[in-house]
Amino acid sequence: MAHFRSSAIQFRELAIVISEVNTLIECPRIKALQLALTGSRGYYIINRYRDTITRQTIMFKDFFLGFVKIHILYHASKEPIYGVEILEELGRHGYRLSPGTLYPALHRLQADGYLSVEVSVVGGKIRKYYTITERGTAVLDDAREKIAELVDEVLLDR
Repeated sequence: MAHFRSSAIQFRELAIVISEVNTLIECPRIKALQLALTGSRGYYIINRYRDTITRQTIMFKDFFLGFVKIHILYHASKEPIYGVEILEELGRHGYRLSPGTLYPALHRLQADGYLSVEVSVVGGKIRKYYTITERGTAVLDDAREKIAELVDEVLLDR
């Protein structure tokens, strides 16, 4: 009985990870995986594949969060941005982020010195406008070079 209880806890943890990844990007394979895991054989699937699936979903989440951060730096290099605005912009690129994912990323980019923040009051509410810093510009320039190299190699097979 203790083994079954342990599997149930692992199942819930895995379902949470998959749900978080699915909020980052609309992916039919992840949706299919969620359906498979919630089926009657869900515990069997998890016991058999949980380590591989968990590593893969965490890896995808890390990759897509990196893409999101590059998007944020890019848009902050063009003009000051704020949370709701960048959330909508990222949505136009296919990223379905929750504020619980976006705002920690903005705060981390600021804490690491890639973004600066200016606080304004708009319509009686506090709004933080983020702008890229010199350090952020340097990182974005490096990322552009790496992205170009990656596109050449992976997509264009050069």
